[in-house]
Amino acid sequence: MRRLSADALSSLIGEIYEGPLEPVPWASSLRWLTLHLDFSWAVLVLRPASRSQPSLIIQAHHQEVTVSSNDYIFFERYSADPFTGLPPNQITTPEEMLGAEQWYNHPFFKEHLLPDDIYYEMGADFRARLSECRFRVCRPLRGGPYTAEQRRICQMLVPHFQRAVELHSMLYIGEAERQLYASSFDHLRVGTVILDERGTVLTVSEAAREILAIRDGLALENGTLKACRKEDACGFQAAIDQALRAPPDVPLIKGLSVKGLSHEGELRVLVKSITRLQRVEPQRRPAAAVFIRDPRYNVEPSLDVLRMLFDFTAAEARFARLLASGMSMEEAGKRLGITRNTCKSRLQAIFAKTGVTRQAALVGVLHDTFVSL
Repeated sequence: MRRLSADALSSLIGEIYEGPLEPVPWASSLRWLTLHLDFSWAVLVLRPASRSQPSLIIQAHHQEVTVSSNDYIFFERYSADPFTGLPPNQITTPEEMLGAEQWYNHPFFKEHLLPDDIYYEMGADFRARLSECRFRVCRPLRGGPYTAEQRRICQMLVPHFQRAVELHSMLYIGEAERQLYASSFDHLRVGTVILDERGTVLTVSEAAREILAIRDGLALENGTLKACRKEDACGFQAAIDQALRAPPDVPLIKGLSVKGLSHEGELRVLVKSITRLQRVEPQRRPAAAVFIRDPRYNVEPSLDVLRMLFDFTAAEARFARLLASGMSMEEAGKRLGITRNTCKSRLQAIFAKTGVTRQAALVGVLHDTFVSL
């Protein structure tokens, strides 16, 4: 085969780094290998199989790229493959590792590869985020042994796959954490708005959208978060400006209240600067966070959380949650359809488990505990 041009190599490496953004990660680069290097299979193992979970494998076969679902993803077959434990980041073949005679007579080769028309295999092992990863390419007997150019290209690509998988792992962890925190704030009815270095809105959480849609205290106007009342506008904007100008090593946190136009309540707002990372920052970086809480929305503790924290029974947890929402003992009893004596008995049991003796103190404990979570 002809030597790969600089432009083609640059394009291929670019596809490797764009791989984490594809619907099937690395579909384009793995497909390129099968189309241009005459491989029947190009495979990327992102997670090894264990007894508790299958492996995660992206496989390209001719022009089709899928997340593998064949038997190789399961531990019994995965662990039977003798072509593993390769020198880190070094392209090699089973013949070099095991010897040609041992490889071609191995049960794994005869039972699992030959039936799929796989005769020649080549690959490398690497680690990303402490996980064992594998890069493998395969071809049938009629394709002949790998050429020096095919091997050179694969060896050149291994460190790029390793870095791209590492970036993919970091992006996945960061996105998972972001979604976890966002859902937690939404559950607590705390809206979150992220601003860039110029104060323009970057992201708005679901809870924030619901609060801002009412336009009673704060509102979004042309990508800018503003106070609805003139009396609050200056103070709110000043808090944002201070957060945007805060030095990297001295984060700013400022709390304030913003009254609604309906005068039925006020929003509790926390403005916090976001620490700049010690590297070159892109434009429109996250620079400040605005947390918004509407006290008119009651936050009710989860029944499961209450039972776990205080060892409540299911009935006690339901009763305690109604008390935490502001109901009196009588109102909670009526809602649950239980007698006054049952209410008293249940309240005493809850007192004993929370270590308080008054209903007001109980509400405080339940509220503080849930908010702290």
